[in-house]
Amino acid sequence: MRKAEIFALEASIERTIVEGLTALGYIVQTTGARAFTGRADGKGYGGSKGVPDLLVTKAEWPVGCLAGLEVKTSHKAKWSSPEQEAFWVAGRSFRVTSWEEALWALGVFERLCLNTRGQASRQWLASKSSPPAPGTVSYRDPSASNFGGER
Repeated sequence: MRKAEIFALEASIERTIVEGLTALGYIVQTTGARAFTGRADGKGYGGSKGVPDLLVTKAEWPVGCLAGLEVKTSHKAKWSSPEQEAFWVAGRSFRVTSWEEALWALGVFERLCLNTRGQASRQWLASKSSPPAPGTVSYRDPSASNFGGER
């Protein structure tokens, strides 16, 4: 796949995730280069290296709680920078390739960080999707993939 095709596919995945999470009541901030246009050549500026593509929160979450989602076209896709990979390895973001993985990742975040089963968890469980393979979406704590044993 050529770079332009990969870019378009990633943008499509990101758009689906943003629209879906917004419809579920999440607040989503886009940090990628597509979000910051304005250069004379029409390209975006992008955010700091390592910052995930999407920062997700909800008004009812405690102050400072943000889930980071790094959108990729596949789990084999290369990291854009060493900082991006380091952020993921440190457990500060999730790498997602689909709407279902984004729901799963937010469900894990809500369960581990907020000790609750939120809207994403309920939506993911209702979808009857299989959990992602360990070490693909979440670098740390892949045992959380079953939301505490239910299914």
